[in-house]
Amino acid sequence: MRVALFDRGAQRSSYLLIVIHHLAVDGVSWQILLEDLQSLYQQLSLPSKTTSFQHWAELVSEHARATATLNVLETDQFSDHLAAYEWLRRQSFTTPARIATMGNSFGGIITVLAAERIPYCAVVDAAGGAQTWSPELSARLVGAVRNAQAPIFFFQAENDYTIAPSEVLAKQMWEAGRPSVVKIYPAFGSSADDGHSFAWRGSNAWEPDVFRFLDAQCR
Repeated sequence: MRVALFDRGAQRSSYLLIVIHHLAVDGVSWQILLEDLQSLYQQLSLPSKTTSFQHWAELVSEHARATATLNVLETDQFSDHLAAYEWLRRQSFTTPARIATMGNSFGGIITVLAAERIPYCAVVDAAGGAQTWSPELSARLVGAVRNAQAPIFFFQAENDYTIAPSEVLAKQMWEAGRPSVVKIYPAFGSSADDGHSFAWRGSNAWEPDVFRFLDAQCR
């Protein structure tokens, strides 16, 4: 980019020359730039900054990843979960009305999706979606919990990547009149990674609460 001001004297208007390579600016961008320059020349304030191309590209990429993740979880992964349930409920040693499910992280997402379609006696979601929480995932799981066929126990450590999944989904179930329990445990370890590992490394803390929940729901 090059800029030059041509001063033509006190009695004549000056010219401002702006040269930008066509790979850096197009016709639409020129209009925006010229409008901003005109506002500055008139000593007017510029409008709020809009989304940069880099940030917009990051948002598009994040949306694509979230959509792809949901697609996998709702097809291949969920099919495996459903097949396991169908096999289990047909076994002579099980009582179909007393089958429950539990999942952690991605597995927690699947258990929430399963609660919408499978008549479990209870579902336990340990930090489902904490690493991948996004508007797309939130919208899908909110729809699932509002139509859940089973009570859900949500739990996380407070230093997980985010505790929004447990708080948001439990609130949605309460508003929809669906039974649920939510418990946020004290920080586990010193990092978000530690907090997210609470489901498999901190069972001494949550085991009594989970089994109390299962006993109450799966009599």
